[in-house]
Amino acid sequence: MVGRTDEAEEEAKVLTFEDVKKLGKDEVTAYIACGGNKRKYLAAVYPHIKGLRWSIGAIGNAKYEGIYARKLLLEVMGLKEEELKGKHLVAVSTDADF
Repeated sequence: MVGRTDEAEEEAKVLTFEDVKKLGKDEVTAYIACGGNKRKYLAAVYPHIKGLRWSIGAIGNAKYEGIYARKLLLEVMGLKEEELKGKHLVAVSTDADF
C-alpha cells in the first residue's frame, strides 16, 4: 500500500502487484560496502554494537530491477518535485538480525 496524508486528502491508494508491473521496470547495478565491514575487530572496543561480526569481505554486488520509489511518489501518488525536497523516505523491512 502506498499512502499519502495531508489536509486536503487522507485516502490511501492501494496498488496490486499487477498494477506495479504495469508501471514498467527500472534497473540499477550497484555494489554495497557494508557499514559493518570489519565489525569483528571493533567488538573488543565496542561490544554493544549489534549485527554480524564481519571480518573482511562484507562487500556485495546487486542488480535491482523494479520501480523507483520516486516514480511511485511522483507519477502514482501525484506528489510534486518541490514536495520531495528535504524529505526522506523511511522503509521498514521484515529482515531480522541473526
